[in-house]
Amino acid sequence: MEPSRYEIPQIRLLERILLLSILPTVCSTAIGFVFFRTSALNIHLPTFEFVHVAVVASVFFYSIVYLGKRNASAVFLLLFLLTLLLTRSTRLMWVVRDFVDTCGIAAAVLLYERIVRESSGRRREYFGFLFSGILGVCCILAWSLQFVFVQYLYRAHEPMKYLSLVYMAGFLGFFVGLGIGIGIMLNRKLIESRHARNTTD
Repeated sequence: MEPSRYEIPQIRLLERILLLSILPTVCSTAIGFVFFRTSALNIHLPTFEFVHVAVVASVFFYSIVYLGKRNASAVFLLLFLLTLLLTRSTRLMWVVRDFVDTCGIAAAVLLYERIVRESSGRRREYFGFLFSGILGVCCILAWSLQFVFVQYLYRAHEPMKYLSLVYMAGFLGFFVGLGIGIGIMLNRKLIESRHARNTTD
C-alpha cells in the first residue's frame, strides 16, 4: 500500500515526513561511510552529498506523497534556502551551483515518484533500486550545467576536468540514489506490514 496524505491528521504530516526521511538518509550515509569512512560526514567535501542529497531528496519525496506537488514546491524552496545556509553561498556562482544541484535532485525525485505512482503494485518492490540510476543521470546533467557555467564565466577550456567531474557525479549520484531508494523501499515495507497487522486486528 502506498502512503497517502489522508492516512493521518494534517497536524502530523510534517512529523511523518521527517520521520520517514530518516531511514533513506541513514542508508545513504551508511553507503557513503563504506566508501569514504568519516569523509562522508565532512561538510566541506563532495562526499557529504551522501548526507545532504539524501535529506533533500527524502524530504521532497515524502512531501510530494503527503502534501501533493503544489505544497511540495514550497518545501523545495525551503530546502534550497537551507542548502544556501549550509554551504554559506554568498557569490552568484555558488548560488547558481546550489540551485542547479537542488533542481537536479528535485527532477530525479519527481520522475521517480511518477514512475512509482503509475506502476503496478508488484513491480513497485523493485523501484527502490531504480532511483540510483535516475539520480545518477540527474547529477551528471546538473554538474555538467555547472561546469559549462563556470567555464563560460572564467573563459576556461578544461575538457579533462569535465571527464573527472562526470565520473564523480555519476558515482555519487548512483550510490546516494541507491541508499535513498533502499530506504524508501524499506519504509514502504514497514508501512505495508503495519497496515496488514492493523487490518487483521
